Amino acid sequence: MKKFFKFLIPALAVIVALTGCPTDSDDDIPDGIVMKTAIEGDVTIQVMGEDITINWGDGNTEDVGFKDVWYPAGNTYAEAKERTITITGKITHLDCSIIELTQLDVRAATELKVLYCYRNSLTSLDVSKNTALELLDCGDNPLLILDVSKNIKLESLECYNNSLSTLDVSKNTELDLLSFNKNSLTSIDLSKNTALTLLRCEENNLTSLEVSENIELKMINCSKNDMDEDALDALFESLPVRRSTDKGQIYIGGNDGADGCGVTIAEEKNWIVNN
Repeated sequence: MKKFFKFLIPALAVIVALTGCPTDSDDDIPDGIVMKTAIEGDVTIQVMGEDITINWGDGNTEDVGFKDVWYPAGNTYAEAKERTITITGKITHLDCSIIELTQLDVRAATELKVLYCYRNSLTSLDVSKNTALELLDCGDNPLLILDVSKNIKLESLECYNNSLSTLDVSKNTELDLLSFNKNSLTSIDLSKNTALTLLRCEENNLTSLEVSENIELKMINCSKNDMDEDALDALFESLPVRRSTDKGQIYIGGNDGADGCGVTIAEEKNWIVNN
């Protein structure tokens, strides 16, 4: 009998794991969107969705209810003191930019489609649960890592002016706009982003850039990177052919090879090269 229980307990543990019982990481997901700030003065957060309530963390609560257009909720903090703001309801759109956020937890907002959180002080951002996300602008934050592998519906991703050294967009096949300028990337794989029309990757450390699969591209800003003449020529060779009545624009100034590269390669494909 003792031997039976000896083997039964580990077996039960395996069964529990396989049945999808909540993990510790699932347990710590809050009931709503939670953010922290120590800002003083007026604060505005814009939202869209249903049954929305905002707890401003200072005793004030705002019942927003249903909004199918951007609603600017506001509050005034009399002093600079850390506050925890909680937003509950079915939130589909959120703009919490420029309010000195140090933390933002959106894991509970599984129906979130649009998220603006730029110009804050966020060191991390978990969007793995936001699988409905179509637009994300988290620019002007000190983010070191950004994982968008679960956000396969993303059409617009802006993560400019962060501290990223890598960025994987291989799962984001619907991307139309990608902006990761002012980071520290040395390379980027865009082979899966065939719908891309606008690419901003200036002020990184890119030594090469290949866009042969990005047949819809209209504008590329890759200025102030580390591409020599050969790398720029290879980039020009990979450019899609544009129509003469709808020329593409590419910006290359600030690269090592900008003055000596073969701009005619791009021009013959109806691209205007800006140095």
